[in-house]
Amino acid sequence: MKVFNSISNSLVDSEIYSAADLLVKLRNTKGMWEVIDEVLNIWHKNHPKEWKAHLIDIKDLRDTRKNEFASTKDKSLRLVLDIPEKIILMIRKLYDVQECPMDKKWMLKFAKRYPNMVVAEKL
Repeated sequence: MKVFNSISNSLVDSEIYSAADLLVKLRNTKGMWEVIDEVLNIWHKNHPKEWKAHLIDIKDLRDTRKNEFASTKDKSLRLVLDIPEKIILMIRKLYDVQECPMDKKWMLKFAKRYPNMVVAEKL
């Protein structure tokens, strides 16, 4: 079913509004990580091809890195996580920088909670 969005003057799938409503309700009643769990579930359910492609990309990244730390040849950069941009944007719509800083500590928690997004073998 389609719903008319008066802001963009376009028709949008009702599933998108249902998902957004659910996420806002969860944000008001649950902790941040439970909401992020649901963000990932919604993205995985609504974009199965992108999800599979992303997992393949992560596998390729793991296979092409020289060492278990997934660092570059000159060791100036280290690729730890690969989070799809849409997931980051969904999280940012729900939480501002103060609530969810997405700093090194947050990224390590994310990596431990969602190991399928981790590129490096060792954190």
